[in-house]
Amino acid sequence: MSEQSEAKTSFVYWGVFFIALAVIVLELSITRIFSVVMYYHFAFMAISLALLGIGIGGIWVFIFKDKFTKEKADKQLSLYSILFALAIFIMIFIFIKLKWDLFINLRTFLRVLLANLLVFIPFLFGGLTISIALKHYSDRISKLYFFD
Repeated sequence: MSEQSEAKTSFVYWGVFFIALAVIVLELSITRIFSVVMYYHFAFMAISLALLGIGIGGIWVFIFKDKFTKEKADKQLSLYSILFALAIFIMIFIFIKLKWDLFINLRTFLRVLLANLLVFIPFLFGGLTISIALKHYSDRISKLYFFD
């Protein structure tokens, strides 16, 4: 293995580490935010949305194999990790603007639906990023799992 290839792979290791760390910190933060801003039982929804987003990201990479080729992997890893970060900021910005009340009506239902969609999107991008790395660097899977 060339020195340049090994350096590139070490960037992938650390990228997977930081994306996985950001995903788990985001999940814990959303759990706390849901329990404080919304009702306490919505905290469990954050865990479900995180698992759903990460899972769909992995399924997407599996189903659309021809779109996630080895040649495109580096660009896609960069793109989806940037989209992951942007989606977090957009989610927080919009979530703060939502007004929560104690009345159960159509408006509250739509706000909860929007909040769930906003929370789902960053986890989808995080799942895509990790899945692409696991797919294309599977020859070093033990190290990748360690950093994950």
